[in-house]
Amino acid sequence: MTWGWIYTIRRKTNDQILYVGSTKRTIESRFIDHKSASVYDHKALYVEIRRLGGCDKVYAKQELMWDFDSNDQMRRTEQKFIDFHHPPFNMSRAHRGSITQVEYDRMRNSVNSSRRSGLDRIKYLTHKLESIDEDRELLTNVADLDLNTANRLSVTTEITQLRNNLPPLVSLNGLNLRTGLPVTFSFT
Repeated sequence: MTWGWIYTIRRKTNDQILYVGSTKRTIESRFIDHKSASVYDHKALYVEIRRLGGCDKVYAKQELMWDFDSNDQMRRTEQKFIDFHHPPFNMSRAHRGSITQVEYDRMRNSVNSSRRSGLDRIKYLTHKLESIDEDRELLTNVADLDLNTANRLSVTTEITQLRNNLPPLVSLNGLNLRTGLPVTFSFT
């Protein structure tokens, strides 16, 4: 029999589980290892910890303390936690059992891609809402034009006048690209 702990590393701000691990040592001792690795290691978990602002932004939480029959049982229990929580930074299986690493990666990628597609959908809808707000603002501005006044030009006429007042686009042979007529310049 072996005493072991299943723990999670979580963000302090929103309690999001970043990683699930197991250890035979105390969780505090294991977390010190994670802190040290977060300074120099390029694994995704440690890169994320640095991105968040360092180890002060995360903490380790004990999920289970148990007298395991073997390391194998502890790893299988850790894997159940991983399968349940789907933490973003557990890159390999704690216990393979009958599944290969390739199958695990395929399953993990499908879960992550569905998460990504959900996030992409949220980004798309947010962009769509922003576009609707911009359209609403544009329509409000158009509605504010005094179209009923007799001396006010229609919107299309106003746009045409604006176009005509633009400086001519000149081709290499001296023709106005909009009208096709020769361009003459006068300096006053």
